[in-house]
Amino acid sequence: MKSLVENAHYIEVSAEVRYWEDTSINGVEDGDGTLIPFRDGILWKPVIRLSDGFVLDWPAGVEADVHYKVCDQGQYWLKDADGRRIAKWHGDYVPAHILSQQDRDDDYIICQIGGDGRISGWEAPEIDPDEWDLLLQPESPARFNLKDREGAMPKAGMRKLFEASVRQTPALARHYPLDIAEVDGVFDHYVNDDTDRLWVGFALGLRCAERLSKTQE
Repeated sequence: MKSLVENAHYIEVSAEVRYWEDTSINGVEDGDGTLIPFRDGILWKPVIRLSDGFVLDWPAGVEADVHYKVCDQGQYWLKDADGRRIAKWHGDYVPAHILSQQDRDDDYIICQIGGDGRISGWEAPEIDPDEWDLLLQPESPARFNLKDREGAMPKAGMRKLFEASVRQTPALARHYPLDIAEVDGVFDHYVNDDTDRLWVGFALGLRCAERLSKTQE
């Protein structure tokens, strides 16, 4: 267990927020929770890098004073460098030593996120293996190895189109972070599993469209 937990690079949050209005975005009260990035229905779902408190794919220039009452309505996972879930917080209350570092109140997520996506005053937390439940089979799909083919759009070109589509569509940009994992300095997959699945579907769709276009020529 210890070796896996020591490999933790991120914490993934899925917290049911009681009062969205307790948080302000760029100095404006977020009364109905429509301003905060990474809202998904009744949940707030950011992914935070443990080493420096950077919130993955946080929109540049957005500042947030986060004060969310969550109590026991949350789930939290440690993820490795490839974005695989490797351990789950074994309680329902907030891991306050990570997500409420100044107040240490396990009913709340309290933090200030700057316009650069970094949490103010963040200290890399100590991970106690006894507080996390090991996921023996990391919750990550098998990776689809999309290869370049002669006469087809190269993978790099498809990725450029994919990422532009995500960034230019606010609903996608909020929920599909574009952090990548590399192998030997080359793109392998997207760290976020949902993003990676979306990418594979997008790429396969483009390939199918190319084939159809050629049959109609």
